[in-house]
Amino acid sequence: MASSTRLAAILQAVMQSMPKALSDSHYPGWHLAPVTGLLNDPNGFIHFDGEYHLFYQWNALECAHQQKCWGHWRSADLLHWQHQPIALMPDEEYDRGGCYSGSAVDDNGVLTLIYTGNVKFDDGSRTAWQCLAQQNSADGF
Repeated sequence: MASSTRLAAILQAVMQSMPKALSDSHYPGWHLAPVTGLLNDPNGFIHFDGEYHLFYQWNALECAHQQKCWGHWRSADLLHWQHQPIALMPDEEYDRGGCYSGSAVDDNGVLTLIYTGNVKFDDGSRTAWQCLAQQNSADGF
């Protein structure tokens, strides 16, 4: 699935799931959670430019360990969190199977995400690449 098509599908899934999740009495009140899909492990927790950022592996379209992107939350005080746009999306040859575990670093004032690009082959084998993604806009992403 092309990244623009996948992004549109994720946006639709989130918008459709949000009312149900937020009205569910069992939806976490103090635990960060997306409104849809699979939340895998947190990655890239960092204090950068006066704010806290928490990135996490996320498959928004299904509860399956494939095609994971990196979701993103931001907070000024570690209590009130704002969900941000997707930080990493598997849209390159070296991460076409998903954006997996990694970290975030402040590289001389440039927010840099380091992650594992996962590539799965039809025969069941796979390979991984260590990847870097750097901020390229004034708001950091």
